[in-house]
Amino acid sequence: MTQKRWYVVKTKARQEQLAEDHLRRQGYGAWLPRIACERRRRGKWQEASEPLFPGYLFVELEAGVQNFSPIRSTRGVSSLVSFSHEPSAMPAGAVETLRQLHPGDKGDRRNTPFEQGQNVLLVDGPFAGWEGVYSSPCGSERVTVLLHVLGKPQSLAFARDAVIPA
Repeated sequence: MTQKRWYVVKTKARQEQLAEDHLRRQGYGAWLPRIACERRRRGKWQEASEPLFPGYLFVELEAGVQNFSPIRSTRGVSSLVSFSHEPSAMPAGAVETLRQLHPGDKGDRRNTPFEQGQNVLLVDGPFAGWEGVYSSPCGSERVTVLLHVLGKPQSLAFARDAVIPA
């Protein structure tokens, strides 16, 4: 008796979701692990979800029972990760462990767009064009940035949307 195993699918650039959708429509068990993050769109920071492994997703199938060929011609799929021209299965339990660590598209952890000590650029307000150092979040809509004002380092709060990575 053969058992189902997880395989890695290489996708075309930024087509992970398309590939996952089309594999599921064909009856395959497909999983695209995602991570919650924040991206700047139209001048505002917005919550987003992006692939944990850009360019890759997982598909579950039974070798010898299910055919690999339709996977290779699925929209958004580039190829199956293979060694010696044979698709290589993930180690037993690896994908299940990943699924426990990343259960859904929206995790309860939010990735802040900045790390403490990161250089940032102010893009809005009276300090637009100034560079500073990200210090910490200050509420949900503001951040604290260390700026050199009049020859002294000053810790100032700015709207999150007014700050981008330098």
